[in-house]
Amino acid sequence: MAFTDAEMAVLSQLVYSNKVISGDQKVSLKDILNNPSIMKTLKNDLGDQYNDVIDGLVKKSKDYTIVLSQNDEKTGFAAMAIAGPDNDVTVVTRGTEGFDILGSEESRKDVLNGDYGLIAGTGETQQHKQMEKFLDKLNSKNNYDSFYFTGHSLGGNLAMYGAVYMAKSGKVKGTTVFNAPNFNDAFVNKYKKQIEIISPSTKQIQNENDVVSSINGHNAFGSIIICETADNDSNPLDFDDHMLDAFNISDDNFVVSDGEKYRGATVLGDIATNGDIIIKGAATTAILTLASGAGIVSAGLITIGVTLTMIVTVAVISYVSNKIKEWLF
Repeated sequence: MAFTDAEMAVLSQLVYSNKVISGDQKVSLKDILNNPSIMKTLKNDLGDQYNDVIDGLVKKSKDYTIVLSQNDEKTGFAAMAIAGPDNDVTVVTRGTEGFDILGSEESRKDVLNGDYGLIAGTGETQQHKQMEKFLDKLNSKNNYDSFYFTGHSLGGNLAMYGAVYMAKSGKVKGTTVFNAPNFNDAFVNKYKKQIEIISPSTKQIQNENDVVSSINGHNAFGSIIICETADNDSNPLDFDDHMLDAFNISDDNFVVSDGEKYRGATVLGDIATNGDIIIKGAATTAILTLASGAGIVSAGLITIGVTLTMIVTVAVISYVSNKIKEWLF
């Protein structure tokens, strides 16, 4: 493998920076990592626990070149391809740029053209189509022997999609994703053969308290690795556990949890895949709670504040489909 799992996580964070996007122009990965502004942002975003990993990546970066990168203004799709010394290439895809769908145009693009489509219809999105075009262009530039894919969150799903798209070529050697949502039933049924091909070389690394990686979790494939969180609380609603800096790292390796994923995160992930039904149910519960004046739902001991927070969280994840928007507004 060109990069270790922890280095893949660093690259998955690095791709969030627009400063690494240079289009068709080739740029040394070493030059990117030696840029003081980029390095400062990278270390701030990832935290001190990644310092050794970043230092190791800097040392080996002289042998790697960013040969293609893209930030599509229409769909929000962003990716970079890093070629290595053994005629291999690692494709790194960007995740959702925040969940501020009211205040951020970039966030709206990602949620509309990426996140929501994962749970609706065929499960194929506009950003998936951009991934295909990106890989077609990359393949037209050089006949690489090996392909590796990585990404965080929505970027992780795009990475898996890239591996699915390239599966029959026999060149996909590894896919490593972080807190990535999976595909819906329609998608899995359509691409069953391709998924079977890439499953042995796929690793889904998930934080034990992460919600997003539980979305379509029943369709997860490959090796599912649940890791300990570095976050101080176990609240899946605050999304802190979704970020790459929440992974607990020791000796350049992720610390693997000795248990299963936190039940609350799994439940909320399931809720996101049935957003229109659950939001109605949660809102009804909230209304009944207010009417009773009790402040607590007797069946679940859920406060009205938590119920409302759940509604907002689910709406953000699933981008509020037309059906939900009509009902809410």
